[in-house]
Amino acid sequence: MESRDTTAALARDAAASLNERGFAILDRIADPAIMDRLQAEVKPWADRAERLQLKFFGGGLRKVESVLTKSRAFVTLLSHPVLHALNERILGPESLLNGSSVFILEHGGREQTIHTDGAIYEPMLPRTPGGPHYLLVYMWAVTDFTQENGATRVIPGSHLWPAGRHPRPEDPVEYLEMKQGSVAVWLGSTYHAASSNHTPSARIGTQMGFNCGWLRPHEANLLLVPPLVARDMPLNVQEVLGYRAYRGMLGCIEQQSPGEWLGIQASLASKSNQVAATPDPFDVEACTRDYFTSRALPIPSDVQSELDQLAATNAARAAAASEDDREVLEVVARSQSRHLVGHVLAGEHVALADALRQLPVATADTANPPSHPSADARAKENR
Repeated sequence: MESRDTTAALARDAAASLNERGFAILDRIADPAIMDRLQAEVKPWADRAERLQLKFFGGGLRKVESVLTKSRAFVTLLSHPVLHALNERILGPESLLNGSSVFILEHGGREQTIHTDGAIYEPMLPRTPGGPHYLLVYMWAVTDFTQENGATRVIPGSHLWPAGRHPRPEDPVEYLEMKQGSVAVWLGSTYHAASSNHTPSARIGTQMGFNCGWLRPHEANLLLVPPLVARDMPLNVQEVLGYRAYRGMLGCIEQQSPGEWLGIQASLASKSNQVAATPDPFDVEACTRDYFTSRALPIPSDVQSELDQLAATNAARAAAASEDDREVLEVVARSQSRHLVGHVLAGEHVALADALRQLPVATADTANPPSHPSADARAKENR
């Protein structure tokens, strides 16, 4: 995996290309061996999949859906830090996995109808040139993508088109040619499509989309990946599946994220049956900054992301115009504090985790002890 600096640079450059052209290519950021393994893992389902019959697909495509449940190699790709850094730049923090699939493009067939993936949301979220963006789609090259074998084609700049502007024959297209292990990414508002495969070998890509954390995904990931399966997945994968409540308030269970409540995620809440019985978020922010600053250590990208979110909420708490606003922001900040600790523990920063656990606990006046068993007890039940 890339270093923090490399991750940030790749995400920054890709975000600039997305904003300017509507798409980007990240060249060979995954080991080709992962792609070979993914192809082998999905082969039993791919062999049974029939060609998609809708004219929209062009007649040459076969599709395997819910790949997240069929391939460990896919989970490895899903945890790639560059994706999560780029998602945050484009979609904001705490995005969700929209869907997971493999596309097998075989010889023959027509070019797929050019389209946008975000059209499904446009009745509710009208298309706005240049953003804000709600959907980001990645297509990994499981095999090489070439113009000859049907590489995805895009219309550069089409994400800037106003509502009602549709593709025309004279619009220029660009083919997303890339080597195995590379990934192309485009906005939900970018017009694109699969091309025709004129070679005897299948062109294979695996797709994963992400949407804003407050928006309903295409696939029901919490049902596809139950807690007993999710608990063995990387933390950032658990979170994009929905085991983290958005801003601590959307998709929660008794004021906790599902992952906390079920006991499958490390959290400050895990040592108490009172969600509010956690250190003050101002103290958590200060302690975390001091730990890395005093040791002249770089802050890991995932911890930095959590810290930035917490700092923004803490600043809003301090500037809140009313006590009611301050209380709501405190609920958000406490949730963010707990998730920050989760990432600290996942990164094995033991000394920092110990320091955070030693912070004084401040129980909010509004908190009531939940009636359910402790997180530790639930974790044992789930084993």
